[in-house]
Amino acid sequence: MTKKDQTAAPRRPRIFEGGCSTIVVGRAASATGRILVGHNEDNDGRIVTNRIWVPAADHAAEERLAFESGAAVLPQAPHTLAHCWTQTLHPQGASYSDSFINEAGVLVVSNNCNQTWERDEPVVDGGVGYAVRRLIAERARTAREGVEIALDLQTRWGYRGEGRTYTIADPHEAWQVFLLRGHRWAARRIQDDEVVFTANAFALDRIDDVPPEDVMLSPDLVDYAVRTGRYLPENGLDHADFSFRRAYQPPERRYALWNFDRARTAWEYLTGRRFNDPETIPYAVRPALKVGTADVMHVLASRSAYEERRGFGPEHRTMRDVSNVGTFDAAVYELHEEPLLTTGWRASGRPSQLPFTPFFPLAGPPVAETLLDLESARRAHFSPPREVFDWRADRPLWRGLAAQTLADWTDFDLPAWWRPLIGSRVQEGAKIRRAASELAAAAGLERARAFLHDWNERVFAEADAVVFAAFPAMRPVPIEVLAAELSPGMGEVEAALHPAAGFDPAKIDPDTVTFGTATPTEDVEWNARRGRVCGMTVEEDGSVRLRFPAEDVLRLALPGVLTDFWIFGLVEDRPFGGFDVVRVAGEKPDE
Repeated sequence: MTKKDQTAAPRRPRIFEGGCSTIVVGRAASATGRILVGHNEDNDGRIVTNRIWVPAADHAAEERLAFESGAAVLPQAPHTLAHCWTQTLHPQGASYSDSFINEAGVLVVSNNCNQTWERDEPVVDGGVGYAVRRLIAERARTAREGVEIALDLQTRWGYRGEGRTYTIADPHEAWQVFLLRGHRWAARRIQDDEVVFTANAFALDRIDDVPPEDVMLSPDLVDYAVRTGRYLPENGLDHADFSFRRAYQPPERRYALWNFDRARTAWEYLTGRRFNDPETIPYAVRPALKVGTADVMHVLASRSAYEERRGFGPEHRTMRDVSNVGTFDAAVYELHEEPLLTTGWRASGRPSQLPFTPFFPLAGPPVAETLLDLESARRAHFSPPREVFDWRADRPLWRGLAAQTLADWTDFDLPAWWRPLIGSRVQEGAKIRRAASELAAAAGLERARAFLHDWNERVFAEADAVVFAAFPAMRPVPIEVLAAELSPGMGEVEAALHPAAGFDPAKIDPDTVTFGTATPTEDVEWNARRGRVCGMTVEEDGSVRLRFPAEDVLRLALPGVLTDFWIFGLVEDRPFGGFDVVRVAGEKPDE
């Protein structure tokens, strides 16, 4: 082993990065006859999603790629493919949450599968992390090429993450690649008649159930598991009973309810069977009935039947739901043999509450979803400017999240508002696809692309308008934070609740009232330590002034950011909620 290959594990300051749920449907199992991929991105903290079109480009021979601080610096390819980039902007940067689909129709998404036994394996020059997904997007013309790129990076430099499942798919085949810290890996092609669901534990079990050419293993993967005692073959040198997930991940990861509940929720819907033991959760099934896009959406929007939801409070509290408290982006893709005609459906938040808006990803995202230009996005990715997290009323993203937050606490049926519109647009999508195909044949792909981009813009604007109109129907209460800026040093934060039609603030139950941010905690759970009332005054005009401990109100708030602060509570046993936007004092802390 060389000195370089003994690079110590880089400091990993974040405990959690990336949850996620992924469902893949093979062509023969699909009701559409095309591969379907559905994916939820879950994470902690205040997340902003930037969607951007990246043009194809040629590069100089000396160009190098630098990603995370301390990661390996890599040579750039002479030519890179155009792609649609869904970027996760996290206050601390995000190596493992972005998704891509390129002009060749190659899609890449991933699932965090940390907590493996391989967490301290050496890497070369800092190893690779974020580079895996971006280089697949830039270089792979097929899913198999994407697999080869990922495995080549893993072999040369080693993977700097602890464990992750990458789903790489094109219109003809889908693969999952399982990367471990260091230089060990496995890959399996999803069979055409299979459906796969993955949460945040390695799901790959036995590897003897598909043709040998559809499985790839790093050279010493099985032997190393034998040497470490984590795999004991039943029949000596016969390794037919080798289980990847048992050999390389402790069972507690599979048994954790935030993994087990999501997996069994999905599989019980897809199979009609009940699963009471995490070890019986399958990697793949051959479904009795074809699985369609509506089924994939249903899985991504589903909630656990096993989590107790007690009384007043948010509907989404933990990661035990597939659509959970940390879900900030959801998408479904039907991969078309002409990549431009690939259809997507996307929700910029929890799909149990916000609409799956149809779009054609390779026609480019709506302008309103692009918050940073390409140069700024790349420069800011691992250290975003604080202003990108400012709440802005003119951004559809923040309007949608406001509606989602209020609906979550008041049990408002938000989907009832948008379901008719989205249903009609999904039906219209097939007609639009035919028209685009005819236009491409008559006038070329660029004309067809422009036509589809216009449709993306129109449908997105319609969905935004519906969600925006639903917000006042939820009857948010008027609140006012009585300070121009908030800081923990204030001691207390004072806020006023003002009278409104059907709302008398003097009748609130102060013991139920909480005040603070709506972002999930570091463990991807709802913020149960929001500020509670420590003083209440009823004014002559009917308004009520409430005081809260500033430290609790500001828990999870970002310094220097214009933030939406939410009050929730009960009035005459009915839930109410509302928010005001105030800047938090301070500047971006040193990294």
